Amino acid sequence: MAATVPSEAESVKSHAPDCDPPTPYLNYHPENTVVDASTKSAESNLSLPLEPPNGGARAWTVVFGAWLILFAQLGLSNSFGTFQQYFEHNILSDHSASAISWIGAIQIFFQLFCGIFCGRIFDAYGSRWLLLTGSGLFVASLIIVSFCKLYYQFILAEGVLLGIACAMLYHPAVTVTTQYFTTRKAFSVGIIMSGAGIGGMVWPVFLSALFHRIGFGWTMRASAFFCLALFAVANACITSFLPPRKPSPIKDTFEGLHDRNYVFLTLGTWFFFLGFYLPCFYLPVFAQSVGLRGSLPSDCLTIMNATGIVGRLAISFVSDKVGRFNAVAASTFLSGTFVLGLWIPSRSPALVIVFSAVYGFWSGACLALFPACSGQISRPERAGNRLGVIWAFVSFAALASGPVGGAIISHFGDTAGPSSYTWMIFVCGASMIISSGFLLAGKLACNKNIFAVV
Repeated sequence: MAATVPSEAESVKSHAPDCDPPTPYLNYHPENTVVDASTKSAESNLSLPLEPPNGGARAWTVVFGAWLILFAQLGLSNSFGTFQQYFEHNILSDHSASAISWIGAIQIFFQLFCGIFCGRIFDAYGSRWLLLTGSGLFVASLIIVSFCKLYYQFILAEGVLLGIACAMLYHPAVTVTTQYFTTRKAFSVGIIMSGAGIGGMVWPVFLSALFHRIGFGWTMRASAFFCLALFAVANACITSFLPPRKPSPIKDTFEGLHDRNYVFLTLGTWFFFLGFYLPCFYLPVFAQSVGLRGSLPSDCLTIMNATGIVGRLAISFVSDKVGRFNAVAASTFLSGTFVLGLWIPSRSPALVIVFSAVYGFWSGACLALFPACSGQISRPERAGNRLGVIWAFVSFAALASGPVGGAIISHFGDTAGPSSYTWMIFVCGASMIISSGFLLAGKLACNKNIFAVV
């Protein structure tokens, strides 16, 4: 039976309140989007995509595969604080905290910036070759890192090479999940992001224990083979929802910037990530400055990731009911509020642990909601490109975050004292509150009613 395309009036009437694209998606253009003639012509050559199943064996198998990808890749990336702590006291002890943080910052930069390329490849050819290539490169990168001794070697291997591998895994894993769901979009992304949270719990403990038992080199080699096993299963589980198609014109890469709610979402995500990685980098060393010893500083990251799992699942589930833009604006605001109100005055181990738990919950929710919000205002055949462009812009905030934080710490005194971290923490919290303002503006661009479900 031929697919019936709803009229433009029907589409606007039924979907304008929350900016969801109608089904089928070809006639979807948000009311504030400007689409030129060549884009419309390219879209007219596309076959109508199928209705997303919103569940079923195939969809949940994809979710499981994406969960494994993020457990290994994003869980390890978000545990850079453990590497930071180890490098400062061992291999790179002759380098400053700011210099060491460039390794993690460069890795995050390439992971996010390469999304602009991975998104276009995904939209045209699907997830298969991106995931296979990324899996091999990720494992190879970890093995190369195991032999590194000098600072520039870590920059190239753990920063650049591993960052590119992360991009080829993260972007298709998240985007393919959003294509299988409409009504459960945020919840499905929350589930796969819980893999990153659980990975963020496991990896710091795993790495800290093995660093002291078998040394840095063999720890990284063991990590590589562990990831290889996970990636083998994940690649078998993930299949693309849409068939391969002709790549869209390069000039259409930034077409989303004509859409006001997309621009506000991009700005909100940018400011959030300017602050988000600062606790990931510096919370363990801050914890040491207030008296936590042994494995307890790294355990703060474990706690943060544990509560992040709950936040990803709980808030993403609720957001499908109350509105994804509403939920992400509130979550970013609360993340910034707790950074300013709880982390700055922390002068005892107990208060640092409480902050780790609260911050992990609300910031973890944001990580699941950003991709869901992007998918909500994007056609499935453009979802990879649109999300990739957001991450490309965000990559510059992520690149600056760690080194700028380290520079602020160094400028304001002795890194052994907790008061030296005050201005860095202020920047972290302020950037998240600014983020919530842009995200609220994105919601109002969809519907000017402040109480609307968007």
